[in-house]
Amino acid sequence: MNISNQLEDEFERIRPLHRDAMRSRVARVVLGASVMRVFAPDTKPGLLTTLEDLPVDDLPQVAKKEFQGWYETQLDEAAAEIRKRNSENERVQPGLKWGHSAKVLSLYLRDLVEHSRYFTDREAKAIAPSLHVPIDGIVIDRLRALEVATPCRKIKEIDSADKFYEFQEVLEAAAKRVGVPRIWFDDNWGARTVDGD
Repeated sequence: MNISNQLEDEFERIRPLHRDAMRSRVARVVLGASVMRVFAPDTKPGLLTTLEDLPVDDLPQVAKKEFQGWYETQLDEAAAEIRKRNSENERVQPGLKWGHSAKVLSLYLRDLVEHSRYFTDREAKAIAPSLHVPIDGIVIDRLRALEVATPCRKIKEIDSADKFYEFQEVLEAAAKRVGVPRIWFDDNWGARTVDGD
């Protein structure tokens, strides 16, 4: 087989950029039409860059004891970017930060940790219990179907840290009793047609 030098050179070029490409790919998947439909049309490019630039390499260290502070710092970044084009957007207000931005950030972290090879298996297993469930209408509806009291019925109504963490705490408490990470509750999104849901 004759392999061109140009092809080898291309692999040499992309080799050191592979982890960057993984972050970019995950961000593009997360920012698909179903997530972006509520935002102003020109929101995606800036948000894509924001997600790609998050200091995710810190996750193995911060997941052990500093995850909440790290998460909220990254959430501020994501919310600031979304706010640039959506400050008056009634589809996301008043829950722009703790509802919609938190959903985007939580989806990105979930996919990077749980659905990619960005982290080693050992790192991913250690990070997973810290991850927040991306709260959306499907998750809220599933919780309500399971007779769990929710602080609100829509993402845009998650307008405070208290409401956001109320969701996370109830999910974490039940998940811990079963011995799984709370992020697994998001599997309900993929199984949303089960039992007529």
